[in-house]
Amino acid sequence: MKKYYDDRHQLNMEISDAKDGSMHIKLHQPTGVKKITVTEAKGKEIIELNRL
Repeated sequence: MKKYYDDRHQLNMEISDAKDGSMHIKLHQPTGVKKITVTEAKGKEIIELNRL
């Protein structure tokens, strides 16, 4: 599980390792936690965008 933090060092996203071609993402938003499942390719795009 990879965890990503924003500039204020608050957890904003958790991404699971790829299993069966999909990745599970937890988005930590002010309104609550949203869970989504994406393809491995989309998950890698999200990780790359977050890195930039």
